[in-house]
Amino acid sequence: MEPLEYDPPTAIETHVSAIFTQLGFRNRVQAAITVYKLGLVKDTDRDQ
Repeated sequence: MEPLEYDPPTAIETHVSAIFTQLGFRNRVQAAITVYKLGLVKDTDRDQ
């Protein structure tokens, strides 16, 4: 039996894309802006 071919970067991209679609995001930038606006992350530059 031959080993299955597996491409981790492609698999990760597929999963992230599916998550973004479920959450209604078009891209990483839109996701990052939403996370920031919700206060889930801090702007470390302003905290110093």
